[in-house]
Amino acid sequence: MISTGLSLISLSLGFSIFGILIIVNQHYAELNDLSGHSSLVMVGGVGAILVGTAFLVTACLHWRFCALGATIGDPRPRKSEYAQQASL
Repeated sequence: MISTGLSLISLSLGFSIFGILIIVNQHYAELNDLSGHSSLVMVGGVGAILVGTAFLVTACLHWRFCALGATIGDPRPRKSEYAQQASL
């Protein structure tokens, strides 16, 4: 459960940083479209940032529902419940 959340956060950071680097370094792109700007690079950078945002939202939802499941009651028995069942 913890590793899933951390993986989603690291994916979010990775895609966001990647998108920011694409946008910052767009002047190195050798793409010349009709307007003379590298708009394709801008679309790619914004797309990467949006994917990073989607992973961040997914991580927040994951942790929210995991916390909600812990407060409502997890159907899986805990270690102390195993010990009680073994002593019976």
